Amino acid sequence: MSNQALEQAKTSTEVKEGALVVTDVVKYAKRVKITTEKGRAAATEKLSMVAGVRKAFEKKRKELVNPIKKAAKAVDDFFKEQGKPAAEAEEILRYKIGKFIDDAEAAAEKAQLAADKADHEATASAKDLGAAPPAPSQPVAVAPAKSVGGTSNRKVIDDIIVFDFKAVPDCYKMIDESKVKAAYKAGVTEIAGLNIKTKTALTVK
Repeated sequence: MSNQALEQAKTSTEVKEGALVVTDVVKYAKRVKITTEKGRAAATEKLSMVAGVRKAFEKKRKELVNPIKKAAKAVDDFFKEQGKPAAEAEEILRYKIGKFIDDAEAAAEKAQLAADKADHEATASAKDLGAAPPAPSQPVAVAPAKSVGGTSNRKVIDDIIVFDFKAVPDCYKMIDESKVKAAYKAGVTEIAGLNIKTKTALTVK
């Protein structure tokens, strides 16, 4: 579908005609010198032509891209819905496996304490009898669970929790310009820590 849209874009009348217009305007823009009001008017006309081409390009782009976006969203929504049972099963199994590991680690720790106590008592008894101390028992550990599909075990991962945003160095912060501009357009004139200024730009209609 995307390849078909690209081919339609390449062969569209808007693109072919627009490309011809822009090519001429680029040549004009490079050689023109604006020294009079008449020259300014001529340049403005050329600028309007370029703006018109850009609008035509954007209209054609949306015409070709929007169906692809809608199709992609439909596919995303479908798989999102299909994935809900899997996500639920994963959450339940992760919880239960985690609980099993917690219980196994607690039991292993208890067994290790008992083994350490037995080693200490055996060593003390051997010392009283003048015999060589016995070899220490093997450490008790919880081995990863293995299956045909994979292995379940725990690993340490980083989890960033912001508890004091003011204390975070500025280099790790980012201003959301789109939200700031939206707030300004909605009537917000002051935002703490920010200066909102207007600037002029050339408009073409």
